[in-house]
Amino acid sequence: MQNPETRFFEAKSKALALLTTARNEARELTAEESSQYEQFRSEMSEAQLEMQSRAFERLAAMSTAAGEQNERAIALAFAEAMVAAVSGTPITVAQRRSVNDKASVAADTPLTIGDIIEPLEKGNILGLLGCKIQTGLTGDWKYPVVANIEAAIAGENAEISDSALTITAVQPTPRRVALSILVTKTALNATNDELRDIVLTQLVAGMDRLLNKWMFGNTAVATGVNGLFVAPGTSATMAAAGAPTYAEILALKGAVDATGVKPDGTAAYVMTNAMAATLAATQRGSGDGMVLEDGKINGVPVYITEYAPARAVEFGYFSYALVGQFGVSDIVVDPFTKATSNAVRFVLNTDWDIKPARPEAFGILKSAA
Repeated sequence: MQNPETRFFEAKSKALALLTTARNEARELTAEESSQYEQFRSEMSEAQLEMQSRAFERLAAMSTAAGEQNERAIALAFAEAMVAAVSGTPITVAQRRSVNDKASVAADTPLTIGDIIEPLEKGNILGLLGCKIQTGLTGDWKYPVVANIEAAIAGENAEISDSALTITAVQPTPRRVALSILVTKTALNATNDELRDIVLTQLVAGMDRLLNKWMFGNTAVATGVNGLFVAPGTSATMAAAGAPTYAEILALKGAVDATGVKPDGTAAYVMTNAMAATLAATQRGSGDGMVLEDGKINGVPVYITEYAPARAVEFGYFSYALVGQFGVSDIVVDPFTKATSNAVRFVLNTDWDIKPARPEAFGILKSAA
């Protein structure tokens, strides 16, 4: 039987192929294709659950082995588990109740365990959009870009001029992504290693949140660090200060297509929950359906994240989004430097960059307000 990673990427490839075929033929999915598409989505979800389950099993096995070693060996084993998690598939901690009643834990314990509610996620959708995500890159990462050339009408014996084939390259600027979490040993000991799972997950999730904010925000996340929608190829303003009209949203896609970028199955609109709710309640025209129906606008999928700007609609072909991680994700479990405070520091350091291969493949429609 195929491993879950292979099943996930095969199902994703088949789903994108259906969307690409329909888009190239300027039509919506047929009933049979829609059924197949939902089946592929279901297969992707099942594979993701299996990948998460395997990650938990690996972590549990390492924790058992580590429990038989000294304190330094435990720290090293946990560090290895976190490196594996960051370089592979991010996992999600299940909601569990501690085996022991922690009501009697001393007051200096920073965390009393009953049910642990993780931080609210605001919509991490980077991995769903068909971006070119590459990890473990070394050396110069360059993406060649070829300028358009065009034929011309010429007389039967007329001499024609040469057309220069201009090839440039998109080159990254790796940016350090870092996160440090400080946890008391009292908290670690009081939670039957539950807190270890939480720290592991939040290191990975913290990096994921930054990448989503970086990609979908329309302002720089740091000086000179821009995502896809800070300076996209198309930028338009709504006529009214409220929600955009159906025509304005279609015009956004039309303006992107008019740049000559090659459409594919990764076309998508991105917006906040509030904008999606507004469009789902707005009619396309008198007697027509709603602007946003069944998670799509005119057949184009809509992805929702609170990392998108408020009162704006983003559109793009996300196969033109380059997301690269360089070298290794270095995670240090440091029980020494804060030993006088009875604390362990968990530090993540890695390098990422996000760039559009073609800025023309992206556009944003902003509110007039």
